[in-house]
Amino acid sequence: MSQFVHRRKSGARKLVRAPTETATEAIGVLERGCRMFGLTKGQFSKIDLIRACLASTGPAHLVLSTWTTGIRDAENIAFLQKHGDLLSLRLLTDSSSPSRQPDYCRTVTETFGVDAIRVCYIHAKFALLGNDEWKLCIRSSMNLNRNPRLEQFDIDDDADLYDFILATVDDISQEMPAGLAQPNLTVQKTFEAILGGGFATEAYRAEEDEGGWGKTKGIFND
Repeated sequence: MSQFVHRRKSGARKLVRAPTETATEAIGVLERGCRMFGLTKGQFSKIDLIRACLASTGPAHLVLSTWTTGIRDAENIAFLQKHGDLLSLRLLTDSSSPSRQPDYCRTVTETFGVDAIRVCYIHAKFALLGNDEWKLCIRSSMNLNRNPRLEQFDIDDDADLYDFILATVDDISQEMPAGLAQPNLTVQKTFEAILGGGFATEAYRAEEDEGGWGKTKGIFND
């Protein structure tokens, strides 16, 4: 039996335990300014979660970041777009996608369009749903597909968080040429340029060289 824990304080985070529920049942009807954390057993996917959120927000612009995108995932997103639920699409995915899943590239490109796709070194999993009323930020451990594992998700209607995440998406879009297939050197330069620039601090490099935590001067040592 699921347990939905509601805090009484206005604006506090709603906690959801959903071992068997659908995405729609788990999140219910979203309210403006909502804050939610949930745990599932992987019975629904991130696309299911996005679709459930759209039931509250109405048609919205989707920005999606994921390590990988499959054919069925792209087809489900195309379904949402065809039915008017999505006003526009932007995709960030890992630069290894073309080599790992070359057969998927055509379907993904047809769904999102070349101009809307950027690759980088990406393992971040988030989705933004935005329109004139909502700035919804979805973060989760789950991928686009279903996976029968313990999964977590966060949903926040938060303009500041939305803009913060979107700024990084825009940075990548400005630095990186459009499309899935990009030279590794270009990907590496883009990765080094984003988030204010830089990659692996000297302390981090030293820690790796020394073989772990606490063995490098200045790391976890007083």
